[in-house]
This record gives sequence, structure tokens and C-alpha cells, in this order.
Amino acid sequence: MKLIIELSGGLGNQIFQYLAGQYLASSITPPPSVQYTLSSYLTLGYRSLNVDKLFPDIKVTELNTPNSSFLSSAIHLCSKAFVYSNMGSKLFQNISLISPVLHLSEPSFANIAEAGNHSPLVRLKSSLLYRPYRRNRTFVISGFWQDVSPYLPSLDLLASSLIDTQTLLPNELKGRKYVALHLRKGDYYDAKETRHLYQRMHSPICFALTACRSLPSQYRSLPLVIVTDDKPHASLLLPLLAEMHPSVIIYSSPNPLIDWSVLHNASFRILANSTFSVTSALLSIHPRQHELCNFLPQWFNSGIHSADVSWDLIPLTLLL
Repeated sequence: MKLIIELSGGLGNQIFQYLAGQYLASSITPPPSVQYTLSSYLTLGYRSLNVDKLFPDIKVTELNTPNSSFLSSAIHLCSKAFVYSNMGSKLFQNISLISPVLHLSEPSFANIAEAGNHSPLVRLKSSLLYRPYRRNRTFVISGFWQDVSPYLPSLDLLASSLIDTQTLLPNELKGRKYVALHLRKGDYYDAKETRHLYQRMHSPICFALTACRSLPSQYRSLPLVIVTDDKPHASLLLPLLAEMHPSVIIYSSPNPLIDWSVLHNASFRILANSTFSVTSALLSIHPRQHELCNFLPQWFNSGIHSADVSWDLIPLTLLL
């Protein structure tokens, strides 16, 4: 079996897609060949490919396989019924006989009623294991796979593939202990569907201030490094934050690898409701670490709680 995982979105999304490929490679027997390809979102230049700079073992290939719109439509229409429906399984068996390439997307596995398991990635794995004639087939897989629960048992192994991100830190932070605050505004405030989050009592700004006030005592004397996509916005909070920390640094780099590394190497992280934040925390957990080291907002976005995407399961992380 050959799996081709589509990479899309920014660095945080790309990391989750890489982790999804590694999860499938390690949990399917015999192990499938896993490669990655760029979605049109990346090839058209909306974002840049960066995950390959963090994980050198990633194999990015150009997707050059036959694609039938009829087959893709049939897959999207019937995939929800596939695992638990005889009719669905027979249809997919017939499709597999005539198509060497099958396209699978995350929404097809997001709403299947399966007792005791709510992860689309685990459902995808079950579907791949069940598929007849799977050994000689190529599956092109698209999605964001942000539910962290499948990755938790093998965090050490996943993190071992990561480069030494300390080499990407700004010189003034190398070898230092600090608290990192990820403060996003930019595309969050510009989007109409989330703008109201900044105008309510439990806004991201209130979360950031509450988190700074709630830091464990051993971190309160450390410098606070604000990683942000909006320096003017962050500057407005400086007078309030300066009352709580001896030193506050606002950091924003045009290179997302550097910003992510600043978050990843922090002694304590105050996260945003962002895959960029969450992946930096997820891949920083060490087996011998037992102290709280992350604060996470309770709300993933409007109407969706962080627990709905299992972000509350990240070790050593407290929801505020």
C-alpha cells in the first residue's frame, strides 16, 4: 500500500499532516510506503512548504497520478457508510478493482458514529485496513488531522525525527530560560466569523493576561517573549505585562520556523488556539518532565471547545 499525504495550510497544519502520515506508517501492518505531496494551496503560493525543514526524513513528491472525477465523487458520497455498510464495502471493492488511486478526505471520517472512538485519523486507519485489494493501491489522503489523541502514545518517537530547533533560535534567546506567549491577531481579527472573540469577556487578550497572572511561581521571574503576527497589537499590552514580568520582549519573524522554535524551546508556553502553538507544545514534552508547562485557551474557535479536538489531552497542559 502506498499513502500520499497532502500538505496544506501553514506550518502548524503541515506538522499535523506529517504526524498523521507517521501514525499511519507505524500502525498499519505491513507498513505502507508514506510520501507527501503539495496541495494546490501551497503550489499556488498562498503559503510556503516549511515542515520539511523541521523533519528532514519527510519525502515530498509531485502528485502525478490518474484521477477520475467520477470515482472521487463516488468515494465522497459513500465513504461515511463504508466501514459499517455492506453496500458501501461492496461499492468500494468494485471501485478498487478499476482504480489504482483512491482519494480520501478527512470530512468523510469526521462524523461516523463509532462508539468509544472519535478520531477521524483512527477511523481512516480502520478503513485502510478493511479495504480489499489495498496492498497494490495508492491512497491520496487530504485533511488537517488536528485531533492529538492518536499521536500521544508515540510522542517520543515523533519528536525524535525533529531537528535541533535550538539552532533556529535568535542569538539573544539561545541558552536562556524564558516564558513564551503566542499572541495572535492578524487573520483571526480580520475574519468576520471570529472577530467577536476579541470583543467578549473571555477574549484571547483576557486569556493572555489571566495566564500571565497565573504562572507557577518558578516562572514569574523569567523574561516573557511574545511571539506575534501583529507587533502594534502586542505593544498595546506592554504596560499591563510589564507589571507582571521583569522583562518583556516582542518577537515577530518573517520566518515561521524561527517563531515556532521560540515557542517550542520555551520553559513555559502560553498557547493560542492555533495549530502553530499546539504543535510546538505537543512535540516538546519529555518523558522525565512532570511539571505543568503549558496554558491553553478553552475555546478552539467560536462554538468549538478545545476538548472537542482533544487538545485538552496534551500532557502537562492546563486549560484556562
